Amino acid sequence: MKNRHFLRRFLDIPTWMGAGQLAEGAKTIRSMISDIVRVNQRGPQVIQTFDEAVERYQYTDEYLQARQRFLLLTTRLYLFCLALSLMYAFHLLNKGLIMACFTTSCVSLILMSFAFRAHFWYTQIKCKKLGMTLYDWFQSLFEKANEQF
Repeated sequence: MKNRHFLRRFLDIPTWMGAGQLAEGAKTIRSMISDIVRVNQRGPQVIQTFDEAVERYQYTDEYLQARQRFLLLTTRLYLFCLALSLMYAFHLLNKGLIMACFTTSCVSLILMSFAFRAHFWYTQIKCKKLGMTLYDWFQSLFEKANEQF
């Protein structure tokens, strides 16, 4: 009987595995997925217009221009890092390092999401419109491309 308590104290495998942290992580992932999947019936809600937000936060035109330049630069930096990451992933795939390629591809997806977020914010400032949808963002991209032709 004494041996069993001795072993239980020194061989606490669930604590070594971090079972509590794994369970909390699973709960967090489950709640994130339910938030993503849940459909909002009312559609996007714009609480205030762009002009109202500019007035509320007392932004100047110079500040907005600087912020717009910063977001465009950030987008380009993320896209450059994304290109490097994808080239490295293909190199790893060529070498037969599948798991390393998978990990690098995950990093590439994260960089792509950062680039999208920065460009989405840039587009909102450029179009002076809050509450843009993904469709509005796509439209603004193709309007710019159509203006060049």
